[in-house]
Amino acid sequence: MRKNNLDVVLAQNGECKITLTDITELKDAEMRRLNEARYLSIIEDQTELICRYAPDGKLTFVNSAYARYYGKKPEELINMNFLPHIPEPDMTMIISKLAEISPEKPAVALEHRIITTDDELRWQHWTHRGIYDSFGNIVEHQAVGRDITSQKRSEEELKKSQSRLKRAHQSAHLGNWEWDIITNERYWSEENYRILGIPPRQDKHSFEALLQVIDPVEREFVEKAVSDAVTSGKSLNIDFSIIKPDNGEKRFINSKADVIMDSSGKAVKMIGTIQDITERKKAETNLCELNLKLEQRVDQEMAKRLDKEHMLIQQSKMAAMGEMIGAIAHQWRQPLNALGLIIQGIQHTYEYGELNKEHLEKVVGKGMKQIQFMSKTIDDFRNFFKSDKNAIDFDVKTAMGEVLSLVSGQLKSNNISYSLTCKNHKKTFDKAVNITTCCEMTIHGFKNEFEQVFLNIIGNAKDSITECQHKNKNHEGVISIEVERVGENVIISVNDNGCGIPQNVIDRIFEPYFTTKDQGKGTGIGLYMAKMIIEEHMGGSISARNTGNGAEFRIELVIAKKKHGRSQSTINKED
Repeated sequence: MRKNNLDVVLAQNGECKITLTDITELKDAEMRRLNEARYLSIIEDQTELICRYAPDGKLTFVNSAYARYYGKKPEELINMNFLPHIPEPDMTMIISKLAEISPEKPAVALEHRIITTDDELRWQHWTHRGIYDSFGNIVEHQAVGRDITSQKRSEEELKKSQSRLKRAHQSAHLGNWEWDIITNERYWSEENYRILGIPPRQDKHSFEALLQVIDPVEREFVEKAVSDAVTSGKSLNIDFSIIKPDNGEKRFINSKADVIMDSSGKAVKMIGTIQDITERKKAETNLCELNLKLEQRVDQEMAKRLDKEHMLIQQSKMAAMGEMIGAIAHQWRQPLNALGLIIQGIQHTYEYGELNKEHLEKVVGKGMKQIQFMSKTIDDFRNFFKSDKNAIDFDVKTAMGEVLSLVSGQLKSNNISYSLTCKNHKKTFDKAVNITTCCEMTIHGFKNEFEQVFLNIIGNAKDSITECQHKNKNHEGVISIEVERVGENVIISVNDNGCGIPQNVIDRIFEPYFTTKDQGKGTGIGLYMAKMIIEEHMGGSISARNTGNGAEFRIELVIAKKKHGRSQSTINKED
């Protein structure tokens, strides 16, 4: 179809001239220019990178987005090759892909890297299309591309994360799984199959594959646990054992899962993990065995310790008995002398013919008084060594008074005086028979053991004083005992004016078998037993220090609990 232009001209003579001009080519060129303008307008509005290049690779057109991407003006890019800034491996791939373009396959899509003018490596995605002439020859290429660096970096990070997660799962022997309860579709990670020792399966029955490898005696338990979790919506956390079909090895598995519910409260999905915990189970078993052996070892050591303590107690008792026998010897010396004089007096009275009933009754009465005193000493001795089976409430003042009554003769014979002061009532006693009970000083424990401790401290004070007396015969020994109620505690301090404790050993005096006395004069168990009795048997504390004038031993004990405002112990007389 041709297009013509008709011109009509009317001449003066009345003639009409008609001119017909063929303008087909002109109109076609005008339409092409219009279409080209529309095309360029559309191309310039695109955010994608758009270019056209000749078969030799030289650019014939670039849009503004392309020019901005490379930081140049469009005219600066024309006739430049679009391939120079591409790494060699990627360039080889591009050339190969472009060679595939044909009339049958007019376009190819590819991704490759580029090197920017800042030497930054970036990724691009391009679609290349061939433009052909009427003979089927490529006269030009048109390409549309975009920067996909962020996408590629995200994909790379995702791959790294997946790889790290996979390695972590392998290291932890941990596999994950999902179960769509509605469609019954299941997903298992590769680690699951490795843990269970079964080949990967593409079917939807992985749970059935799991049941087949579970120890037969535990299958019902696992099925019920899963069923209960689906019914209740509660999380699953179970341990069970499997028999791996690939090698017959028994392994221990832990499975955890959460149940996802829909808006109506119906379970729709389970998401969980399985983990091989065989090594942990073995460690737990080994730990149990180790704990059992440790308990047995502790029991054995405790038995040895009890035997040792029993032996020490016996040795301490024997040492205390020696001390007490010495005290009794001193206590009995005076009454025995008195009895001797009484008996001699009877003989002399008889010889002089002065023995009559009245005189006989008088001297018999004196003798019986001495015998009763000696008998009481024996009773006190027996009570001191009587075994305490039960803890009782007792007054520390009277307990110390009983000890002082046994050793008073021995102290007196060594020129040692003593006193006991109740600081709360400001009363001091210098004779054991005058010491009275006090409800403020009642403690709960083993009375005889406490008396054994006090006897040992008094004995050490006596020995320290006599050591000073060997150096100075005029040295008068003094033992001062103070007892005080402070809050919920009773504090007892025993001070002497002896030689004190050598400073280089003061920290070791409570160790077993340690003594500062000459060989054969001390066992080294008295203070050790004192510490054990006070701290372990009675829940108190004992310490020692030098005062400058001698040594001080300090005992702190908790008072007995009270009922109805008074101590549980029996009070005979208060200060």
